[in-house]
Amino acid sequence: LAGSLTMRVPDRVGSLERPDGCTIEMRVYNESARHVLVFSNGLGCADEIWRHLLDDLASDHRVVTWDYRGQGRSSIPTGPGAWSAASHAADLGAIQETLGVDKAAHLGFGIGGQVVMEHHHRAPDRVEALILVQGGLPPSTHRLPFGLASIRKGLSALTPLAPVGAKVLWAGPNRLGAVEAAHDVAVR
Repeated sequence: LAGSLTMRVPDRVGSLERPDGCTIEMRVYNESARHVLVFSNGLGCADEIWRHLLDDLASDHRVVTWDYRGQGRSSIPTGPGAWSAASHAADLGAIQETLGVDKAAHLGFGIGGQVVMEHHHRAPDRVEALILVQGGLPPSTHRLPFGLASIRKGLSALTPLAPVGAKVLWAGPNRLGAVEAAHDVAVR
């Protein structure tokens, strides 16, 4: 049980300065891996929500996590539009550019789903897959309500998203289906 309280340490922690002066923090796990999976958290969430998945997914994939404007170690933005899904999506695109990642699978949890969809809208050629996980975490457990096997299984169930060939899964109110999909994208 003590092992479940620990979390994988990122290979790299970095930040990037945005044109409006906001600083965005990002973390990279298994930086040398070829396939990239970017996690966009729910509002108010931190990397700790992924701790049960990072060890497995980062064992053979580069996993990137980041803090939205005003969350975690990213700075608090000012000005009109600074808190919009569009500004978060622009930050996500800048992260991908900064890391030299041409194409990545994107997992959006909660509001992160809106962010990754907006990123896909802006740069469809940079998105290999979208994994949309809706809903919040149970407040009493602070754990994701699904297992790693479900994620690995479901990622293979993604269907092509025309016209760019990205894969997408829309789970509606069913979080488990989306998370199952996330894992199979990572294991291709």
